[in-house]
Amino acid sequence: MKRAIIVFFIFLITIPSWSQNETTSIAILIEDGLVSNSAEISRLAAKLSDAQRFLLIHEYKKDPTLPFIANFFLGCGIGSFIQDDRTGGIIALLGDISGAALMVAGSLVPTTGQITSIRWSQDLGKNPIFLGMYLGGTGILLGSRIFEMIRPWTYSSGYNKKLLRALSNQEIGFMVQPDRGSIAASFVYTFEI
Repeated sequence: MKRAIIVFFIFLITIPSWSQNETTSIAILIEDGLVSNSAEISRLAAKLSDAQRFLLIHEYKKDPTLPFIANFFLGCGIGSFIQDDRTGGIIALLGDISGAALMVAGSLVPTTGQITSIRWSQDLGKNPIFLGMYLGGTGILLGSRIFEMIRPWTYSSGYNKKLLRALSNQEIGFMVQPDRGSIAASFVYTFEI
């Protein structure tokens, strides 16, 4: 009888270590790349409890606030790079650089064989090429800045949906996810047909 109790307690002690290994493996796979490892993450997540899934989702979800603030004040896609969004960061960086370069090139008007700073009332209106470069650069820079304000929100939303899909247990269920700083909770229904 004592052996049975000892074996039972040893079994109870080792069960959390098995699930901890699954949680650690999933965490490593998420850090290596959520999209490329989603099939393996889904396979391992089937062995986890709902609480463990919730903790993984809470730990690895992307928050767009800091990237938005960095893009707003610093520009050049820095917030997107902070968020590990290389595509958004490169698009924003190229947009900011090309827009600023066109604005600078459009604001310089050749006079007497040398480039001097612009005199708005006299030089810019006389040369439509430089005016077009300046206005085109302004449009590109403005469009790039608008992109930088929107991209952190759309990227984090897509990433969080992929994370939830990879960690869901492929059955009908729900998860209570409290919002920050409020009493309200949101219900997420996940199912696959």
